[in-house]
Amino acid sequence: MKKLVLVPVVVLIAGAAFADNKPVAGTDGTATAWESGKAILVVPCDKNEEGNWDYPTCVRSLREKVPTILCKRGPGTYKWSFQVGSEKSKLDQATNCKAG
Repeated sequence: MKKLVLVPVVVLIAGAAFADNKPVAGTDGTATAWESGKAILVVPCDKNEEGNWDYPTCVRSLREKVPTILCKRGPGTYKWSFQVGSEKSKLDQATNCKAG
């Protein structure tokens, strides 16, 4: 009898996890911006015609969006880095936000 009860619960949990398929920072198929060791933006990448992740387009989008996010904090220079896919290395960047 217990097996009958567990099967619907497992199916519901698996379905909920599949439906909530958000990109995860630092994984294949994403470009991730980091500030002070914390992910501030994760951009999911599409696949190109060859079936590979389209990282150049993904990174371009990330590099356009991050300054907007950081400059909402006000003027100053903000240091951040980005990671392509699951690569271990991160590339350092800086965004200079002006007043007004």
